[in-house]
Amino acid sequence: MDVKVRSNQELRLLSGILNSKESFYRLYNHGYRYGDLFLDHENLQLYQLIINYYNENSNPPDAPSLFTYILKNGGDKRMITQLKKVSTEAPGYEPVLPILLIENSIELAVERSNTVLRNERISGLQYAERLRESIDGIVAEKFECYENGKKRDDVYREYLIDLSNLRIGAKSKDYIETGIESLDKVIKGIPKSHLTIIAARPGMGKSAFMLQLSRNINIQGYHTLIISMEMTGKELIERDISAVYKIDSSELTNGKLCNIRFNALLENQKSDIHVINEKCIIEDSGSQTPERIKSTIRKYKTLNRCDVVFIDYLSLVSLKGYSFDRYDLCVAQLSKDLREFAKKTNLPIILISQMNRQVEARQNKLPGLSDLRESGQLEQDAKMVVFLHRPSVYGMNPFMDGKTLYTMDDQLLKPEEHLNIIIAKNRSGKIGQIPLRYQPQFHSFESVKTR
Repeated sequence: MDVKVRSNQELRLLSGILNSKESFYRLYNHGYRYGDLFLDHENLQLYQLIINYYNENSNPPDAPSLFTYILKNGGDKRMITQLKKVSTEAPGYEPVLPILLIENSIELAVERSNTVLRNERISGLQYAERLRESIDGIVAEKFECYENGKKRDDVYREYLIDLSNLRIGAKSKDYIETGIESLDKVIKGIPKSHLTIIAARPGMGKSAFMLQLSRNINIQGYHTLIISMEMTGKELIERDISAVYKIDSSELTNGKLCNIRFNALLENQKSDIHVINEKCIIEDSGSQTPERIKSTIRKYKTLNRCDVVFIDYLSLVSLKGYSFDRYDLCVAQLSKDLREFAKKTNLPIILISQMNRQVEARQNKLPGLSDLRESGQLEQDAKMVVFLHRPSVYGMNPFMDGKTLYTMDDQLLKPEEHLNIIIAKNRSGKIGQIPLRYQPQFHSFESVKTR
């Protein structure tokens, strides 16, 4: 739609609301923004005069009434000329006109955005992602605000329905359970549409815990996407096999398996492995930029193969696309981008992160929110922050509080298998510590019992 055609369509819209009160009220009550309907400055001014007349007289004007109103308020010749155009050059009003004009406004905004990006000499995937983000923002600003807004009453009713379902034992639609019973009792699960941080010092089992969550989520029927920059797909699969078959991972690495176990692997006897292979996607293609991560997530979400995202891990994400000189500011921007992306896609995004060495300088070795290695923005953007802590790594007694812990098969928990999940931040629930059994040789986690 060129400028002349666009202007004529705007004149048709003005003609329609001057000739029909019903058309005026339909347009007025819809709440369209003036600037989205009228790009021609004179058409915009004439529409503003129509609105002013209505506000003063509680009745929309026809063409003669508006002509009199213009004369009464100074007789702007340009507006008189424009009103004559409306009366003589713009017949054939159609109710669909406002939508056509707004959609054209979107097209023009996209063209301008495209020109800006081209002038920045951005190309390839970065250009595609920047343009997609720009388009999403344009659509949200110029169209979605008219169609997707929810009244508070509607949200309140939805909340009461969800609450009623929870009271009778239904699972929350806003969370996906971790599959670790003692953990789910406290946090309800992984929150959808939000960013979750899992952090620890090296050697605590971050990647193993991520895989445990992914397996548990797969078994519930959900698809998981693991974007791995630290480990290859083969290494991750080896850990899954170790956990599911309870085979020491060193035996897999060295190939020292007995015939029975090896044949079991060949026959893929465990049903859980079938499910995991079906439901889990691993992207291990090396360097990942924020644009590439978002593009990968979009691809699998479009294919209905992505319900939960794991990113392993933060320090390995390439941040060259950000223009900040300081690394912590780049990390802060990545954190904000992932938080907004999680909300936009309604996906839970779990970001694995290292912690700084300040933890090891403390007497009790317990991590805190201030220990998040890259940026304090992570703490602000995440709905939930979870730390992994193994006292035995520091030669500490994990049972100093006097509690005796047992495995689910009633064996006394070994000190080296004791791991604490520290819920350091939980915007919608409790914080605290949850003991688990961690078997490093199998890369597996499970709940424990207290007596």
